[in-house]
Amino acid sequence: MNISSVVVNVKENFTQQVKKMISDLKGCEIVASNDDKIVVLITALNLDDELKKFKSIEHLKYVNSVSMVYSYQEDIKEDLSQSLIDSFLNDEIDAKNIKYSGDLYKNI
Repeated sequence: MNISSVVVNVKENFTQQVKKMISDLKGCEIVASNDDKIVVLITALNLDDELKKFKSIEHLKYVNSVSMVYSYQEDIKEDLSQSLIDSFLNDEIDAKNIKYSGDLYKNI
């Protein structure tokens, strides 16, 4: 069982519509929302299922971005297959949409 939480950033004034769409997704539970942000708990059988649910939320109409806040995998070694990793990494992602939130100077 995999459990993760994500923050969904929604286009202004579309929070209710996106909440309805998320509520219709199996394994996705809205735990909080405020203004144009929605916190969603995702439960999945394995990593592949978790990533599919994440991508489903990410591709919903009126969603600006989805950020993973927490992720727990019971048995990550069994979940990881090379084809799964390749398919996830081969998604066309525009570099300007990648947000870095680490601490660059701590590691220098």
